[in-house]
Amino acid sequence: GNLAARLEGVNKTYGTRILFSAATVEGLANGISLRPVDRVRVKGKAQPVDIFTPCDDPNLIAQTERAMAAYRNADWPAARAVWQQIRADYPDDTLAPVFLGRIDEFERDAPAAWDGSVALEKG
Repeated sequence: GNLAARLEGVNKTYGTRILFSAATVEGLANGISLRPVDRVRVKGKAQPVDIFTPCDDPNLIAQTERAMAAYRNADWPAARAVWQQIRADYPDDTLAPVFLGRIDEFERDAPAAWDGSVALEKG
């Protein structure tokens, strides 16, 4: 579908290879461990979509879930602390720099009506 095609391009933003939307995840057979990546707003869709990437490291998944919870609550210091821990534990991680950069931006200029989602420029 349209969303899948859009998500293909979004991999570049996050340095991921495969992204699934929440709807796809619900249809997947259990047994694929997934790491949350972001909550995105796609052109032409009112509701933000949660996106995930396959990950077989339970620690990284748990840390990312903690980081996301703080981030979605606009608790920038807590979110930054967990993302920095992720970056320390996983120097090659591609999500941590994206979120650390975003948090720096938000602390200077907080987003209005924060719902934890980011608009995708593409599409």
